[in-house]
Amino acid sequence: MLVIRILLGFLVLLVVALTILPKAPGEANAQRDIIIKFALTLGVALMGALILFALFSTKNMNTAKKMQVLRTRLMQERDTYNHLQNSQLTVSDYQLKDLAAQDLENFLKTNKVNKLFLRNLKPASIATLKSALNYELDELTIDSLSETSLTQLSKQINFTVRKLHLLNLKLAKLDLGELIQQVGLDNLHQLELNYIQSNNWAKMLTLSFPKLNSLIIKQSMLDAKVQQQLFMQLAQSNQLQELTLNSVGLEEGALKQLAIVLQANLKLQMLDLSYNKMFDLGLEYLKNPLKKLTNLTTINLIGNNINDQGVKILLEIAMANPAIASINISSKNISSELLNQLNLQLTKNRN
Repeated sequence: MLVIRILLGFLVLLVVALTILPKAPGEANAQRDIIIKFALTLGVALMGALILFALFSTKNMNTAKKMQVLRTRLMQERDTYNHLQNSQLTVSDYQLKDLAAQDLENFLKTNKVNKLFLRNLKPASIATLKSALNYELDELTIDSLSETSLTQLSKQINFTVRKLHLLNLKLAKLDLGELIQQVGLDNLHQLELNYIQSNNWAKMLTLSFPKLNSLIIKQSMLDAKVQQQLFMQLAQSNQLQELTLNSVGLEEGALKQLAIVLQANLKLQMLDLSYNKMFDLGLEYLKNPLKKLTNLTTINLIGNNINDQGVKILLEIAMANPAIASINISSKNISSELLNQLNLQLTKNRN
C-alpha cells in the first residue's frame, strides 16, 4: 500500500516536471511526450489498483467488524453462561444486519458454538440463517418469533439437536409438531415449551420421542383433550427423568392418565405439577405410582389447592418411598402439625 502511494506520487511529480519544462525542438520533444504518456498510463493503472485495494480492504474490514461484533457477543454469552461447558450464541435481527449467511456459518464452526439462541427474528433474517441452520447443534432455543418467521424456519432447519426450547410463541395455524419434527426426534433428549399459545396441537400429539428424558411445559394452557392425548403419548415412553407441567390447567380426568405415565416411567427423578389448582383428590390418583418411583427425589406442588388430606397422602407417599427428599407445597391451608410430620419424614429420607 505504501509502495503504491510512493510510486504514484513520483509519477505525478515526473509528469508535472516534464509538463512545465520548456519544450525542446524536434526529436527530444517527441521523446518527452512519450515519457509523459507512459507516466500518465502507469499512474492511471496504479490509481486503479489503489482504488481496488481500498475497496477490498474496506470489505474485509466490514466483515471483520461484523465478525468482531459476533465474537464480542459470544464472549459475553460465555461470561453469562459460564456454568455451561460449551459456547452459546444469541442471534437477533440486530446481529444479523448486513451479515452474510456464510459469515455466520463460518463463525459458528470456528468458535465451536453448539448452543444457538434465536430471538425476535423477522422473516428476512431467517433467510440469512439458511446455510447456518445446517450446522449441527447440541441445543437450540427459539424465543419470541412470529408465526410467519416460525413457518419459514421450519422449512429451513436441517440439523438434529439434543435440547429444544420454544419460548413465548403465539400460533394460530402452525402446529408446533411441524417445527419440532425438523430437529430430529430420534436424538431429542429435552423439550421445553414455555408460554406457548397455540390452537393446533394435532401434529405435536402424534410425534414419538424415543429418547426424550426431559419434558418441560410451562404457562401453556392445554385443554382437556390435549392433556389426555399428550399423556397417552408419554405413557408409551419409559425414558423420562424430568416431567414439568407448570400452569397448564391440569384436569381431573387427565390426572388419571398422568398416573399411567408415571407407572411407565420408572426412571423419573423430578416431578413438577406446580400452579395447576390441583385438589387433594388429584394426589389420590397419583399416590400409588409415586410410591413405586424409586428414583424420584423431588416433587413440586407449589400453587395448588392442597389441604390437610393432601398432606396426609404426601406423608404416606414419603414414608413408602424413601428416595423422595423434597416436596414443595403451599402451606396456607395446612395445619402446622401435619406439615411438621411431613418435613420430619423428608429429613429422615435425606439422611
